[in-house]
Amino acid sequence: QYIMWSIADSPVCPPWIPAALRAIAEATHDAAQIQKLAALRVRADSKSPVLRNEHAFHTLLIRSDEGDPHREAERLFAENPGDTAIAVTRALSLHLQGKNDDALAVTSALPATELTKPLAAFYHAVFLTAKGDAAKAAPHLAAAEPRVLFSSEKALLDRARQIGTEASRASELKQAVAADRAQREAAAKAGAENLAAL
Repeated sequence: QYIMWSIADSPVCPPWIPAALRAIAEATHDAAQIQKLAALRVRADSKSPVLRNEHAFHTLLIRSDEGDPHREAERLFAENPGDTAIAVTRALSLHLQGKNDDALAVTSALPATELTKPLAAFYHAVFLTAKGDAAKAAPHLAAAEPRVLFSSEKALLDRARQIGTEASRASELKQAVAADRAQREAAAKAGAENLAAL
């Protein structure tokens, strides 16, 4: 592979070499290698939204700052608002910046048919899970099952489950506090009315 990589970075590289490297990276679910290939392809064609998105997506996935992926995801989404893959990249960017509600708003705006496709379904499920809506996320995770996940995506889902559990507990605590307050207020009001009746 070393020889293929050294040739892949050459402007006279035959197209079968990147294709072979991509096949190897996909077979081993190596997001870092796919990101590296995407960077080479973007260098060769910096105007292609498909290639730019692939590079931004995998750069975000491996948590790299190469090429400012958050800014690129925002730019691509503004330029191509109807593209599902680009919307997913933008949503992933928002989620990684701690803006999960905004990420969920992006995927929620996709056509329902798109949310049954593995890529969009998986990320929509991640954002729902992080919000604490595991029940709503379940059918989307089922739709995403044909997609083989990268280890970084599995970690993303695990983290979303942790965040979602914490969010659910916080919501339950808030409801319990509100219910307790309402009960005390009702008791105080009833007591005041009893005193007034004497």
